[in-house]
Amino acid sequence: MTTTLLWILIVLAAGTLVLTFVLLVRGRSAAQGNLEQVLRAELRTAREESSSHARGLREEVSSSQTKANELLVKTVNALGQSQTELLDKVAGATRESRSPLAARSRSSPSGSSSHFERSRPKTSSASTRYESP
Repeated sequence: MTTTLLWILIVLAAGTLVLTFVLLVRGRSAAQGNLEQVLRAELRTAREESSSHARGLREEVSSSQTKANELLVKTVNALGQSQTELLDKVAGATRESRSPLAARSRSSPSGSSSHFERSRPKTSSASTRYESP
């Protein structure tokens, strides 16, 4: 009878070991599955955050580039206006300087002599005399 009891105890101990091993393996796979889900969720969150930060940076760069382009256009327009004003002043001064010359040439007896002919010193050589076309 003791041998029978001993065999029953050995079988029960072996069954307990097998059941413990099965539960341990199941527990690990369940914990591993849970760990995998947590890791996937964390990686998904990190990707979303990275995507939103990248979008924010792109918008910031785009807005600063737009502002720089607007400033460049304003500067070029201001330079163009300034240049136009200066050219108008030069044209006005040129017209003013030509008006007395035109009045003098009309009042001269020959009418064809220019200001340059009158301002040049008279020389005896005819080849050095400047004549307007």
